[in-house]
Amino acid sequence: MTNLDIKDRNLDIGLVFLRILVGASAIYHGSQKLFGAFGGPGISKFTDMMGGNWRVPDLMATLLVLGEFFGGVAILLGLLTQVAAAGFLSVMVGAWLTKLGMASSYNFGDLETEWLLVLGSSALIFTGAGAFAADAFLPWRGRLRKFAPYLFVGSLVVITLIWLIFNKTNPLDAPKMTMG
Repeated sequence: MTNLDIKDRNLDIGLVFLRILVGASAIYHGSQKLFGAFGGPGISKFTDMMGGNWRVPDLMATLLVLGEFFGGVAILLGLLTQVAAAGFLSVMVGAWLTKLGMASSYNFGDLETEWLLVLGSSALIFTGAGAFAADAFLPWRGRLRKFAPYLFVGSLVVITLIWLIFNKTNPLDAPKMTMG
């Protein structure tokens, strides 16, 4: 085994850990909203929670919950990982903007989970799932990498448009963040 083989193998193992982090977190939070698992609100209460800030809360809650839960499943399995990570990135940027607009003050730690998941899903958009994933068995394995910048920018454009069209709040009016 050459040093390059060991490096590639280590990268593939590292990507498994990253997929577990991002995918399991998405499944956990998505199942709270979708099924009411782990003390979560369930879909009807979550829709009610979104009602104050969103113009079509039923649609937005459904899209968010399905994207979070099933995106997490796809990321965890390594199935269409880059596309799933792009969708999940949109969800997490939306969650970050929502949290930012809900509080009277924030410190960085209040948004730490969202930042970690934004960065983790961004990394997966650019790297793909690695060799230990369902994607490894698909005929187009590795071909999506050349589209990674478009997936990344596209996911940010999608959440920006969704926010501007459907959300009633302005996250730029949110309080200043502190590092305390």
